[in-house]
Amino acid sequence: MALDILHKRYKDCRSQFLSEALEHAKMLCVPPDTFVVGRKRSDQYWLRLFSSSSEKVTSEHVGNFLSSFQLTNRVGWDRRRVADLINKFRNRIVSDIGSAVTGLSLDLPSCITTKIKGQRTSAASKVAFFAKPREEVFIWDINATRSARFRDWLRTRVAKPRSFDRLYTRDGKHDYASFWNACTQALAAR
Repeated sequence: MALDILHKRYKDCRSQFLSEALEHAKMLCVPPDTFVVGRKRSDQYWLRLFSSSSEKVTSEHVGNFLSSFQLTNRVGWDRRRVADLINKFRNRIVSDIGSAVTGLSLDLPSCITTKIKGQRTSAASKVAFFAKPREEVFIWDINATRSARFRDWLRTRVAKPRSFDRLYTRDGKHDYASFWNACTQALAAR
């Protein structure tokens, strides 16, 4: 019964959520040389830089990117090593974006300079989103997970769904492929 109420609230608010998302996207998708929200670079800037075959990503770029996308909370990074990973990743031919993001998420912890280690799926998905613009990449974060889990429930209507706040995991590791599959199904069902 509570899930049916949640579904009604979702339907009632869906248009507002979409409008807010569109306004946010328009704010961030300004020309590459335009700053947004103070001194943050636009999404077009990161798209142009990360997907470029000629311009090299530097440690300075990485510092700005990690900070802009809130990837520095409690985590220190060896920016030069991250830049090397990004430069290698964007030049790779990718046949399975889910595996590619998972691989990058497992490589990124080697670039962490603080005690907090662990898989970095959010960072990997954000890098992949900009480095592989022709691939269908979904940003991994708690809001996207909640949305994907909720849409899973809408498709299946299981009596006791998994908590919408639970990340997609398999064998104790982030399961980007399952998250990607859920997002793909939700996108197809719109």
